[in-house]
Amino acid sequence: MASYAPAPSAPVACCDGDKLIVPQGALLPTNVCIKCGAPANGKPLKKTYYWHPQWLYILALLWLIVYVIVAAIIRKQQTLYVPLCEEHASRRKRMILIGWGLFLGALIAVFVLPAAGVDVGIAVLLMLALIIAGAIAGIVGAKLIRPTFIDINYGSYFGANRIFLDQLPRAVNAAAISPGAIPPMANFPPGGTPPPPKVM
Repeated sequence: MASYAPAPSAPVACCDGDKLIVPQGALLPTNVCIKCGAPANGKPLKKTYYWHPQWLYILALLWLIVYVIVAAIIRKQQTLYVPLCEEHASRRKRMILIGWGLFLGALIAVFVLPAAGVDVGIAVLLMLALIIAGAIAGIVGAKLIRPTFIDINYGSYFGANRIFLDQLPRAVNAAAISPGAIPPMANFPPGGTPPPPKVM
């Protein structure tokens, strides 16, 4: 397996346990799939991740339209080129197509079923069920890694495969740093000996 060796001047992605930490502008290794660790297909997926503080979801329960506006204003983002194997790349496309297919089916059902004599209430319920199923399929299909924090300096993520993470340098006390500061890295190369496990 080819190893990951970033350019000396480039920002370097690192890991802290199961957490992937990516400085803004850093490139991820593209040799293995981020989901399973299998050889990547050589066509990294360009994907923009968004994050906002968790407390903002409370606003969604009170007033959805205000939540949407505030979230769009204060959210932070990071664009990554995510490596995938052929299997996970195909699965992602398939699930997204299924999601759109269910959504299209919902639009068709709300017009076709009443014309065929089906009760309008039943048609509407079926439409809502198809929309929800389509949204779930699309979200599950598109999900690769989950952002837990993003700011102007770096982003942190859960969901990367252990094989993918093991080729990265380790961050030192990443959980203890203040927001906005980039975690320092342990002084050993990718693939080197990791530090001893933390005592809980």
